Amino acid sequence: MKFLLKQTVRSHKKDGLVKVLPGVYNFIRIANKNKIPNQPIERIENNHVITIGYIFTKEDFSWLKILYKDFLEKKRSEFYSMDPLLQVIRILRYIFKRNNDAKNVCYYSNSLNAYDDKTTFLKLALAISNKIKYPFFKHGYQEDPLNSYHNIIYYFEIENMGQVSFHNSYLFEDVPAFSGEWIGIKNETFPFDLRKVKSLLPKNKDLSS
Repeated sequence: MKFLLKQTVRSHKKDGLVKVLPGVYNFIRIANKNKIPNQPIERIENNHVITIGYIFTKEDFSWLKILYKDFLEKKRSEFYSMDPLLQVIRILRYIFKRNNDAKNVCYYSNSLNAYDDKTTFLKLALAISNKIKYPFFKHGYQEDPLNSYHNIIYYFEIENMGQVSFHNSYLFEDVPAFSGEWIGIKNETFPFDLRKVKSLLPKNKDLSS
C-alpha cells in the first residue's frame, strides 16, 4: 500500500557513485530484477548481517529511478481503476495489519511508525469512502467519551458482512457522523472477504484485484 504515497529514495552522491539507504524495498527489488549492478554495504551486529546501504553508479541510479517511477505509476493506476469500495477494503486490510503491528512490536519507534502509517491510510480510506454510494456500505465517526486521547472512533461497515473500527486522536475533515453503532465484535481477523465484496458490486463495475 505504500505505493499510494509519495516515495522518497534517500541517497548520497560521492565520487561518481550513489549510496542508497535502506527503506524502499521495491527500489532495490527492481534493480535486482533488471540486473542493475549494485553493491550492498553490510555490517555485523549481534552476529547478524545488517545491510546499511547499496552502491550504484550515477548512470545506473538515474536509470533505476525511471524504472521505479514507472513501477509506482502502474501500481497506482491499477489501484485507482478499481471500484472505490474495493480500494477502501484493500486499504482497511492494510490498516488492520498496521494496527496490530503497532500493538505487538517490541520497539517504541517501530510502534510509532506503525501508528503514523495507520493514521495516514485511515485518512485516505475515509476520503475514498466519501465517494461510495452503495446502500449496503456506511462509514463515519463517533466520539468515545471513555477515552481521553484517542477519543474518535472511525467505523466502516458492510451490511450482513461485518464492521471494522479504529480509534484515533484526529477528527478528519468532511467525515460524516456514523449512523450505526458498534456491533460488539472485536475482530481477531480482518472481517471483509474481497471476493464476497466483489459479489456485491454491479456487474458492469471493474472487478480488478
